[in-house]
Order: sequence, then C-alpha cells, then structure tokens
Amino acid sequence: MSKPSHDDLSVVSVLVTNDAAALAVAKSLLDAEGIECEIRESRDKRHWASARSRRASGPMRLMVARKDEEAARGLLEQHR
Repeated sequence: MSKPSHDDLSVVSVLVTNDAAALAVAKSLLDAEGIECEIRESRDKRHWASARSRRASGPMRLMVARKDEEAARGLLEQHR
C-alpha cells in the first residue's frame, strides 16, 4: 500500500463567504454529488485580544480535497 501524496491530502477553498445560507446551499450541492467538503471558519488573529469576551468570526470557507477542486468549482459555477 502506497502512502498518499501531499496533493492527495491537501485541501483548497472553493467558496469564501459570510453568508451562512449560501454556504449551506453550496455544501449540500457538493454533498449530493459525492464531493467531500467541510466548512472552516476564518478568524482574524489581529482581533483575537479584543474579541475574548465576544465571539468574532470572519468569513467561512468551504474546503474540498485538491483532487476535487475542479469538479467542485464547476458545480458551484453552474448553480450561481
């Protein structure tokens, strides 16, 4: 059994948005096509100290495996 290459393990962002509804729709489209994806929340580290008492978040990112990037982007483009 061979080890996966670095490209097989890396993930890329196919959507960056603050719109939770758009993100949910995009994720459901990819899920329906069997493209594994995950949502990651971006945080601006410069604001970490001032955000201790409140939850501060930046845009959310929809991540897919690098090998699925082209298919995911194509699918999302079709549903714009």
